[in-house]
Amino acid sequence: EQQIIAYKDTKYTFEDTIKWSKKFKPKFIPGALNKAYYSDTNYQLLGRIIELLSDKCFEQNINFRIISRLVLKNTFLYLIIICKKINNTYI
Repeated sequence: EQQIIAYKDTKYTFEDTIKWSKKFKPKFIPGALNKAYYSDTNYQLLGRIIELLSDKCFEQNINFRIISRLVLKNTFLYLIIICKKINNTYI
């Protein structure tokens, strides 16, 4: 948290995120009524599933499936790294 406040954000790989998230216990049981807790981990997991099913990186999927179809001219997905495929994995 201190790194983010100091604008020293760090990029984590998908594997790092999954390993890190396994260290935590759930905040409540699945299906519990009126319970919610934000976690970026599920967003990253969904993105990885989309990449594996489509054989395209997340940015390409967002651009093709959402931005271009809705003709969003001033919308983009902020990424520092261009989509690259290394060892059959998009990074």
